[in-house]
Amino acid sequence: MSVAERAFMGVLRDAVGDLYAIAPQMSLGALLYVPARVERATSWRNRIDRKTVDFVLLEPQRLRPVAVVELDDASHAQDRRTERDRWVDEVCRAAELPIVHIKARKSYHVRELRATILKVIGEPVDKTS
Repeated sequence: MSVAERAFMGVLRDAVGDLYAIAPQMSLGALLYVPARVERATSWRNRIDRKTVDFVLLEPQRLRPVAVVELDDASHAQDRRTERDRWVDEVCRAAELPIVHIKARKSYHVRELRATILKVIGEPVDKTS
């Protein structure tokens, strides 16, 4: 993890740590499953396996993925990175997994970050009741 990602992890934990477990630097291959019946499934699996996302929010009890959080620094403006981000967004959309992009900055407001994330993914539902 970069210095910025490590610092953001602490803020993210403050913002949603009471609601979700946080997994940093997760491979899309560990996160998503491509069924064999999908056309060119092996090709898709290989492409997915080579990508990681910055953070994944997980239901704390079952560790089911709830959302991806990407920290977008200046490198995300580069053409190659923009193409990668667009592809990851499409893969997450196909998997019905919300993705939240947060612009990297020197400091964050915990309440604002929490509100931004919950606006994208919705309020958590207690499935234990």
